[in-house]
Amino acid sequence: MTITRHSLSLLALLWGIAVCAPLRSSGQTHADSGRAQFFQLQYADALASFERAVSKDPSDIEARSWCAETLRRLGRPADALRTAREAIRMGGCSSLAHCVIAQAGAVDEDTVRVHARAAIACDPSDPNPWLMLCGEGMKRNDPVLHDSAITMMRTTGFFTPAALAWGRAELRTLPPDAVLITAGDMDTYPALAVQITEGFRTDVTVIEQEHAGIDWAQRFYGQQKHLSFPRAEAALSGGNDTATSRPALPGSAERAFRALLEARRQREFSRPIALALTVDPQFLASEREEFRLNGTYLLHVPGAHAAPSDTAALRACLDAIVPEEFGGSWTGARDRSPVRRFYSDGLAGIITELYGTYAGELTKAGRIAEANEVRRRAEAYIRVTTAPKR
Repeated sequence: MTITRHSLSLLALLWGIAVCAPLRSSGQTHADSGRAQFFQLQYADALASFERAVSKDPSDIEARSWCAETLRRLGRPADALRTAREAIRMGGCSSLAHCVIAQAGAVDEDTVRVHARAAIACDPSDPNPWLMLCGEGMKRNDPVLHDSAITMMRTTGFFTPAALAWGRAELRTLPPDAVLITAGDMDTYPALAVQITEGFRTDVTVIEQEHAGIDWAQRFYGQQKHLSFPRAEAALSGGNDTATSRPALPGSAERAFRALLEARRQREFSRPIALALTVDPQFLASEREEFRLNGTYLLHVPGAHAAPSDTAALRACLDAIVPEEFGGSWTGARDRSPVRRFYSDGLAGIITELYGTYAGELTKAGRIAEANEVRRRAEAYIRVTTAPKR
């Protein structure tokens, strides 16, 4: 299987999978069942379970807060806000309820910051509000807030050892001063975490692809990361708020990305451009032939046509992989995103496929003994990454 097909299969999994919820055991509460269903993306069933928990004990502020979060995931922001405010009015201190208010509607920046701070005051060990403040740091062009939020995400356990190992693997073999375009949370934040908390490959600028098309994100990258985007043909999105996850204007990120590639072709932009293997192949469109597989990323080679994989770069990438670092869950126990918790472990399969690609290249070159050794290393990696999670 090629990397491109792997990326497509991940997208198909993201939008098409259906998983049966487990039956509630005799020792499990309605709230327990609701959380299990919630993290399996069965929001309607989860809401019913949480509502039963609240009906049984109306004073259960946490169950009421989970109702609010589930309503938000179901696309019912008004009901989510009402339910979260009810939980807070009951006199309890619920980090989750404050997070829902910060995310569930067309709120202004001050509301996001106030309720994220209130969530932290309720539960200093909760990493989720720090994720919101990271986005606020970008939007406010405040690098201190952005970097301190990433640091606190690590301190509070948002990042597991496997996720941090992935962040290092993404960055390790990139060319100096590269720009890395990523697809989402778990190929972006772990890389930022090892840069900010370990000083690892701080020469690289990591950009989540959606942010390439947003004016306030471009301002942050320009002023804080010294990355100026060429002017795209169409206007950028001005209203995307990381906290509320509203989409950018259609195509704005793609236009900004293509403007960056054209500037590099014209030698107006000198920094290497790389794409994480998690990025949707459709994002590349006709430019795919100008990208070469170089490890955990595709490297832009201006003017190339169907550039072959760089086997030396693949070897350097895989030689640095320590299988034991990638074992266990790729998402923290306190991460409340069901999407991240459900799908992030699949990132391990990207490295598995890199082993297969490199072994195939060695076989074609007649280097059979080396290919077999790479396959043995792949088997060791697979054993670790597919072992039951503790």
